[in-house]
Amino acid sequence: MASQALASASSASYRIVAERRHGSEWLTGSHSVGEALRARRRRLDELWLRADGGPAHPHLEAVAGTAGVPILKRSVEQLRLAGVEDARAALRCGPYPYLDEATLPGADEDQFVVVLDQVQDPQNLGAICRTAEAAGVTALCLPLRRASPVTPAVVRASAGATEHLRIHRVGNLNRLLETLKKLGYWVVGLEPTSSQSWHEVDLSVPVALVAGAEGRGLRRLVAERCDLRVHLPMAGRVASLNVNAAFAAVAYEVVRQRSRRLAKGG
Repeated sequence: MASQALASASSASYRIVAERRHGSEWLTGSHSVGEALRARRRRLDELWLRADGGPAHPHLEAVAGTAGVPILKRSVEQLRLAGVEDARAALRCGPYPYLDEATLPGADEDQFVVVLDQVQDPQNLGAICRTAEAAGVTALCLPLRRASPVTPAVVRASAGATEHLRIHRVGNLNRLLETLKKLGYWVVGLEPTSSQSWHEVDLSVPVALVAGAEGRGLRRLVAERCDLRVHLPMAGRVASLNVNAAFAAVAYEVVRQRSRRLAKGG
């Protein structure tokens, strides 16, 4: 029995390594799994559900069935061997389907692009993605280097919002900002040292909002390529907000201004 268990573990481990090599990953948590199944933007391989009497997931089974994804009941041990032992639902799927710079949307009055300058914390990136999707962001741009990619941890932190966003990975942020300007976007950077307050700027136009890394903010060359930079007034004793909190505040100022414009018929 022990030798059979060892053989089973070795076989499962080899399978997992092979999956990673061929571009598979596991999403866990009902929100992450459900949104990936609903969005159908990734390759969807199979849905694993715990077979030990844990909470049922009829909504996941229904959406997986609609998407034609095989549903397999797995033991805690099998989930552990796949590296998802704490999960009651796990989706084996392809990697995140990024877009490139060539597919950026042209500017019109409804476009809202977000550019992140070396945001490296997966929890912050996930929180930003969740807010971005809720605020109607058109596209979110990440640099290829020194920035968190969209990992399963990011998907989970976003409650699956990543699966509905257009996320572009770009090689050079300075060049990207110049491209966005040529497309007709007004490029606005978030910078605590700026003299201009966020609510003094017209954000109802096609805007590209640029947010910097945790602690460091925008890099100098990136900041210099912004059309203008704004700050959030701080009335308390804390020097600054976390990047995802600052982004959320300004993102909803964009929403507020656009809603007001639409209410006026503009």
